[in-house]
Amino acid sequence: MSASRRPGRKTMLVKTRLKINVAVSVLTALVIVLVLLLAFVNVNCAVNESNIASAIITCAFERNTLRDDYLRTGSQRAKKQWFAKHAQMARLLQSESERFATAEERTNIQELMKDNIITGRIFTAIVENRGKTRSDPQSAALAHDAENQLVSQMRMRVYDRTLYAVALHEAARQRQHVALWMAAGVIACLSLTAAAAALGTSWTMSRTITERIERLRVGASVIGDGNLDYRIDTGDGDEFAELSRAFNNMTARLLASHLELENEIGERQTAEDALRQSEDRFRTMANAIPQLAWVARADGFIYWYNQRWYEYTGRSPEQMEGWGWQKVHDPQLLPGVLDKWKGSIASGEPFEMVFPLRGCDGQFRQFLTRVRPLKDAQGGIVQWFGTNTDVTALKTAEDALLRLNEELEVRVAQRTQELEESQVELEAQNAELQEAYQEKEVQAAERIRILEELRQKEQLLLQQSRMAAMGEMLMNISHQWRQPLNVLGMEVQELGLAYKYGGFSEEMLDGNIGKAMEIIQHLSRTISDFQNFLAPDKVKAPFWVDEVIRKTVALVEEHFKEQSIQIQFDFQGSQLINGYPGAYGQVVMNLLTNAKDAFVERGVTDAVITVHAWEEKGRAVATITDNAGGIQEEILPRIFDAYFTTKELGKGTGVGLFLAKIIIEKNMGGRLQVRNVGAGAEFRIEV
Repeated sequence: MSASRRPGRKTMLVKTRLKINVAVSVLTALVIVLVLLLAFVNVNCAVNESNIASAIITCAFERNTLRDDYLRTGSQRAKKQWFAKHAQMARLLQSESERFATAEERTNIQELMKDNIITGRIFTAIVENRGKTRSDPQSAALAHDAENQLVSQMRMRVYDRTLYAVALHEAARQRQHVALWMAAGVIACLSLTAAAAALGTSWTMSRTITERIERLRVGASVIGDGNLDYRIDTGDGDEFAELSRAFNNMTARLLASHLELENEIGERQTAEDALRQSEDRFRTMANAIPQLAWVARADGFIYWYNQRWYEYTGRSPEQMEGWGWQKVHDPQLLPGVLDKWKGSIASGEPFEMVFPLRGCDGQFRQFLTRVRPLKDAQGGIVQWFGTNTDVTALKTAEDALLRLNEELEVRVAQRTQELEESQVELEAQNAELQEAYQEKEVQAAERIRILEELRQKEQLLLQQSRMAAMGEMLMNISHQWRQPLNVLGMEVQELGLAYKYGGFSEEMLDGNIGKAMEIIQHLSRTISDFQNFLAPDKVKAPFWVDEVIRKTVALVEEHFKEQSIQIQFDFQGSQLINGYPGAYGQVVMNLLTNAKDAFVERGVTDAVITVHAWEEKGRAVATITDNAGGIQEEILPRIFDAYFTTKELGKGTGVGLFLAKIIIEKNMGGRLQVRNVGAGAEFRIEV
């Protein structure tokens, strides 16, 4: 019975040991999982801290970019984005304050939060300063200087802000490295523990589960060596299979954590590369400043110079650090510079002074040095920012101006003496000028009298021309009325004869009365046309050139027909001008009358007058051409002179063409010209 029980007990013992082994393995696995979870949580917290620190750095540099964009272009969009980034920075800093535990890290967080508040106030002051309207140049210049100081304060705070953010980022990265090493150590320790437990129980179960234990051992060894892709064969579905699956699950989680850590490390490396590039851009911008520039601590210790300082002085950073700048100063002037600089450090007041600096060529050049303090929210000085502007050329110009001023004073004294000497001569000349002035007054009175006589003569000429025109008009009216009056007389005689000899009727009476009324209305229109023609133009008015010419020709057409004179028209469109239509018609009438007189005087049988009108270069041009033989070339230049005439005594006054030229050129701003063409003369009116 005992023999029969021995196998059972042995089997039970193995199972018990297996159960105990499984329990131990499960407990070990739970511990491993818990430790791994703790390590994972620790790593995840470190990664989150690193990400937030990187986000703070990125947000700071994006905010700097938006600030520069707003300062350069005044873009409202850049301003809104800057305030959005500013708010995001505040949220990130608040989040960071809840994560970092060490006193130094919390101090960095507090400094960053203070810096963020001060930066927001400075940028708000810049925006408000730009929004104010300033009318005078001095206020605008002060506002510009204030803005430059605020911008300088913001840029100087970039260094501390970057240092604090980088310190937080470095602390998060170190904590991440520690968490990774701890996780790796825990994995290694647990692997060694699992291996030791397996070895402790292997000698008791070597005959039954040697192969399974060997599999677990090999798997644990491979995983412990870092091959997280390895998976243990689970075999038949017993307790060892569950243990194998637990190992495989653990390995899978470790592999996922490892991949996630690799990705986070890659992202962190990318952020660090971007940070380095931003720092390079900042250095490039600082070195691009045209002046020599430097930054000092609150106690006056200079720890940074831009590249232009080193290029000008030819010194190294080690030689210039701290108070080494004294080496490039004039020894004779250095004590005064030191006293004033130390006074500014003690009082916190801005420093401004002109002094020479030695260049790399050994020559001194004059520099205008301005230093402004950068203060914190409590008013304490954090940094000094200074610039040195080369004003050698300006100082040279000032010295030259002083010398010129001295020379000018000497010359003014000499000139004053000369003026005093010449004053006596001027007084004598003044007496002579008084006498000459009295003579000129007498001469001026004589000229006024002569001009008045000329004006009276001109009025007389106008009156003579008007009387001649009226005589011509009366002759034209007589010719215009002769034919209608004959017809009117015949109509009246016809009524009398019809009444006397029969044939008189109401229809005949109405017909003759209608014809008589038409003739009377025609005569009335003729009178109106002559009145309009002779009426003086008081103001300029727009009129059509072809219309005025046709009306003028209609006034003389009957008279010209009686003289066998043919008038031909050649109008190319209509030309609208601004002037005096009555005066323009009088000029045309004068030219037509002169042509008629030439025909009659020379006995031309086939007399033709051609009137041509067109537009040329925006001006209305009209020509009146006849075939009366033209004008003698020797008198052609004098044809428009007053009282010049080629007609017989008593037949012309010599003022018609003279007045026509005055009307066209003086009153209407045009030109009146004459030339011989073909068999006659051509008068050209251009307005």
